[in-house]
Amino acid sequence: MAIGANRRENGTFGPNNNASPFGRGIITEEVKILRRATKDIIAEYKANLAAALPRIEQVLISLAEAGDIGSIKEIHDRVMGKPLQQTDITSGGEKIGISEEQSNAARKALVKYE
Repeated sequence: MAIGANRRENGTFGPNNNASPFGRGIITEEVKILRRATKDIIAEYKANLAAALPRIEQVLISLAEAGDIGSIKEIHDRVMGKPLQQTDITSGGEKIGISEEQSNAARKALVKYE
């Protein structure tokens, strides 16, 4: 099927249209080996971390009890969860609005897709 063929008037794909006419890319043997190696490395890291965690935990608690702020924060974040970071995407604390003209233009554009 040619690229651009079998499309509706609004530009969306028609029935039975393959969005990727050449199909999924070939996964080479090197990529497969790399993926397996990555999975093995991650599994080994998790196993080592699980084995070391009881020792790390005691050191972290000892440091926090001794007043180490970084350790206190780490334990607090792990137990209580990190606080939400609020982002102000407005202009000077006020909502960003659109004009009546922009709103009407958007409504007209959306009518095509109903």
